Amino acid sequence: MWWDMLATLGGIACLVGMVWVLLFMKKDKSAFYQVDRDQILALLKRVQSGDAHDMEWRTFLSVRISADEFLEHIRARCEQLDDHYRGTSRGRILNRAGREKLAELVAELEAYDHKTF
Repeated sequence: MWWDMLATLGGIACLVGMVWVLLFMKKDKSAFYQVDRDQILALLKRVQSGDAHDMEWRTFLSVRISADEFLEHIRARCEQLDDHYRGTSRGRILNRAGREKLAELVAELEAYDHKTF
């Protein structure tokens, strides 16, 4: 009899422990891409100079920046530069007109008084 009671209490303790682990120890393990002003500025300058990789440019364009509205606005405007996209031929992602428009965005970003998160 006491053995059955001990087994039942042990089972309940294990069940409570598992529920506790699932409820309180669960962390969001999903992957995310988060950039700040300095990282974006460095990327845009690399695109201007022809040192950026197409994959990092495409990644930047494809992921919305939810932490900062201004940085998201810059990203969206960079997305519009796709009309000037030329791949990675001769090391340049954007044609000359695209790089000129990108220079305007770089100037705006350099002047941006950003917050630190």
